[in-house]
Amino acid sequence: MIAQQVAIDHPAAVRTLTLIYTTAHNGHILADEVDKRRHLPAVRNRAEAIERFLQNEAPCATDRYPHDEAWLRELGGLMYDRDHDPAAAERQLAAIYTASDRGPALTAITSPTAILHGDGDRLIDTAASRELHAIIAGSTLTIYPGMGHSLPRSLWPDIVAEIRHVSAHNRDHHQPGHVATARRDPVGRSCASTITTWTRVKGVRVVSV
Repeated sequence: MIAQQVAIDHPAAVRTLTLIYTTAHNGHILADEVDKRRHLPAVRNRAEAIERFLQNEAPCATDRYPHDEAWLRELGGLMYDRDHDPAAAERQLAAIYTASDRGPALTAITSPTAILHGDGDRLIDTAASRELHAIIAGSTLTIYPGMGHSLPRSLWPDIVAEIRHVSAHNRDHHQPGHVATARRDPVGRSCASTITTWTRVKGVRVVSV
């Protein structure tokens, strides 16, 4: 969401844009699940902070891509050690819920844009990414079956390839109204893929793993 706002406010500073399970407005947020994170009692120490992190991250996993609990425990501890701020999560949610709809302004984006989402996301509906894809001309949309609101390690090579592709595409892009062309050959990809034509509204790529 921050990347969208930067692209809107400072378009000359944004050469390429990658949007991962995000939305132009809060209408696509699955509030029942998100609101469970709000107004929880403050944690009192490092151990409680790690358990709270696991609790908050639990809805982001799916049966297909379960969390690596050991890694999350390590990450939660590192986050606590670096800068523990009990009010940070509430501030973030408040900013999300009070932000205005960025959709109308996003139509002006001409930077090459990749949009990634998982169809198992329980926090933000995949309709949000489909809407972004329809709004941002020339964007590409990749849907990962079974992926939730997280970036599973097994998908990292494919996700990195998408980001590298849109970054490389920037070299041939700087004309207003440019529409991205399809990649017909997924050679070197980590996953077998079904790729349709990239266009302004169509062009959804579904990754089959």
